[in-house]
Amino acid sequence: GGVVATLIGQGTGGDLRVAAGNLTVRESSFLTTSVVGQGQGGNLAVQVDGAIQLDQRGTISTAAFGAGRGGDLAIA
Repeated sequence: GGVVATLIGQGTGGDLRVAAGNLTVRESSFLTTSVVGQGQGGNLAVQVDGAIQLDQRGTISTAAFGAGRGGDLAIA
C-alpha cells in the first residue's frame, strides 16, 4: 500500500506533503505523485527531522505517463 496523488487527463494534480521525525517506507510501500495524460503532476515534498529509510522496494517518487510533466520532488 501507499500514499498517492494521481491526475488522469488535463489540469494540475494535487500536491502531497509529508512531515515526520523519522520515516521508513518498506515492503513495496510508496509515496508518489503522478500524472497520466497531458496534465501537470502534483509536487511531492518530504521533510524529515531524523532519518529516512527505504527498505524492501519502498519508494518515494514522482512520475509522468504520457505527454504530461511529473511534479517536483523535494526531500529535506
